[in-house]
Amino acid sequence: MFTSSSIFVSKSVRLLAAIGLLLLACGFGCCTSAPLPQRYRVIPATDRPEDVRWATYLRDHLAARASEKGLLADRKGADVLDVMVSLDASLSHDYEIGRSDDELRLAARDKEKMLWLVYQFLSRVGDSDLRVTVSDLPPAVVDLENGEKKNFAFEYRGIYSEANADEERMSLLASHNIDYDWGLWGHNLPKILGKHPDASLFALVEGERNDEQLCFSSPLLYKTIEAYVLDNYGDGRESAARFAIMPNDNSLVCECPLCVEQGNTAASATPAVTALIRRLAARFPGHLFFTSSYLSTSAPPADRLPENVGVLLSAMDLPFSAIGPETPAGRRFTRLLRTWKEKTSRVYIWDYMKNFDDFLTPFPVLGTARARLRYYRDEGVRGVVFNGSGNDYSTFDDLQTTVLAALLVEPELSTAPLVTTFCRRRYPETGALTADFYNRLEQVAEKRRRVLPLYGGIAEVVAAYLEPEAFTAYYAKLEKASKRCSTEERALLNPLLTALNFTRLQLSRLPGRELSAADVEQAILNLEGHSAFGNMAGFREVNGKIADFIEDFRASRRLSAGERGSLSGLKPTALSPLDEGYEDLSVLTDGRYGLPIDYHTGWLLSSARPFRLAIPGEGVLRSSGRLCLSLLDAPGWRIYLPLSLRVVQDGREIAVWKAPVEADGASRPVRRDVELPLSGLQPGHPLEIEAVLPEKPRATLACDEIKIY
Repeated sequence: MFTSSSIFVSKSVRLLAAIGLLLLACGFGCCTSAPLPQRYRVIPATDRPEDVRWATYLRDHLAARASEKGLLADRKGADVLDVMVSLDASLSHDYEIGRSDDELRLAARDKEKMLWLVYQFLSRVGDSDLRVTVSDLPPAVVDLENGEKKNFAFEYRGIYSEANADEERMSLLASHNIDYDWGLWGHNLPKILGKHPDASLFALVEGERNDEQLCFSSPLLYKTIEAYVLDNYGDGRESAARFAIMPNDNSLVCECPLCVEQGNTAASATPAVTALIRRLAARFPGHLFFTSSYLSTSAPPADRLPENVGVLLSAMDLPFSAIGPETPAGRRFTRLLRTWKEKTSRVYIWDYMKNFDDFLTPFPVLGTARARLRYYRDEGVRGVVFNGSGNDYSTFDDLQTTVLAALLVEPELSTAPLVTTFCRRRYPETGALTADFYNRLEQVAEKRRRVLPLYGGIAEVVAAYLEPEAFTAYYAKLEKASKRCSTEERALLNPLLTALNFTRLQLSRLPGRELSAADVEQAILNLEGHSAFGNMAGFREVNGKIADFIEDFRASRRLSAGERGSLSGLKPTALSPLDEGYEDLSVLTDGRYGLPIDYHTGWLLSSARPFRLAIPGEGVLRSSGRLCLSLLDAPGWRIYLPLSLRVVQDGREIAVWKAPVEADGASRPVRRDVELPLSGLQPGHPLEIEAVLPEKPRATLACDEIKIY
């Protein structure tokens, strides 16, 4: 498990290494007077089977990582460090490290923390002892020189990322993953109901059963969950599992007599959901059950919950920045968190670690996460889940997952040294380049103190933290250096370089950032290499295939190179309120088409009802022509075609367009061109355009170009 092949080290190299070992050790804390050992004797602290087993485990793995024989000693000697290993459930801390001149004691409270401590020891030793190979291990955060006694900051340390989707890696990091260690997670209750569920399982909404929501007072629902728990996880006496019991992802609430009797209202399902969870908690006192603070269960229950019941509290309303808790929205979040703490001793936070509209552009999460984790710890939060890209590739995910796991153990850690060590180990020849670039991203984000975009486009990314010139220089240097790397390192760099071409193309869509035609084609060719990596099909959470992005990018370039029309360069005027972040109407006449798959860049979005704007009269050159609007049809994002369009000049209605009968939405976002014949125009007189949106929740209109031919 996590062993590496032996690496030959010559005598001269070992001599140089020995001279530098004491100096290197100073980087891990204050040096003691004890010299680094020449050999290690790993022994159990007691003769208990658990201690013997863990001592043997550590000894075997230390031997497997040794580049020379004789690193391990069988007996005590002047040049030998005794490493005593103990698994002790009675410890007052999660782990303890004791150190004297010739003895080191490693003790942990349970198996999970013991395994983590074993690899922390190996990683720390490998930092200073070049005879021990640790390139595959995460950076160490423990102090072997001075010893320490510490608790992990959180009992549950979840990271939902591609780099954390391996049980062995999770053991190294002492991390968790919701796909591996929850009996039921999220909105997954319907999955255990069978292929043909009974109607009584579903909510009664406005007098009719609705299969989009559950009835949490249903006796059959309780029996189904009870059977599922018993069949798959037992009664919890031997080992505990976590179960999330929450409504489906909508605001529907069951109003059947049983749910109303529990206290349900049209807006709150908290009473019925809580009653079901209380019953399950009493039936299975060894398991843990969680409700959610979300939509119809946002309001906490009236009474305190049992000890084996907790809540999953989304941090979406906590601004995603290091100063988030200090903002008005952050203070509101703190009040909600503290209200839930009055109801349960087990509050878990569902937090975030990616820009979910762009997994491939670098995203500096570590500084913000560190500040948030300290805040959560100080508020008494017991668990955190960082929601990442799931099983999809995202840039620097391996680096960020590793450092986040360390911060979940100890939020006071400095991130830059961990980043540097990780990059040096993973990329021996180019690691310094990547560490410098990534740490710079974190520094810029901290300095600008902006809210990082969890759903944002490239313009927001540049405003928040990404320096285009620095990114361009990093890519060029990394691409050049990769050609001189070892075959192994080049293989590791290939997906990273491929992903960075997505950012190059996105930056090229910003004014003043255009790439040459040759550079664009090369970047597209590079990005097309994503198909070689099974986990790199998409660039965003939903509706984001890279192949579709490339197709849209090329189509946009062709359209942008076409005829511009008479409005080119003339800025329309808004006659209705503009949405925040979409105040620049010049995008409508700049001749640059947006990508249907990316509504953030090149599109004007409006939720005004109706949306109205004025076209400058300078663009009206003839008494007839065509008004052409390029619109986005993306119902999955609540972006719809208008129901109707009207064109008015001097108070006269000169064109009307009505949408065809509503059909099923497109399978993916698409551009729809709408043309309105215009006649009887008064040249030089402005036009007014009015668009009426469908009566749907949060309906939005998106337009990227308006032309008159």
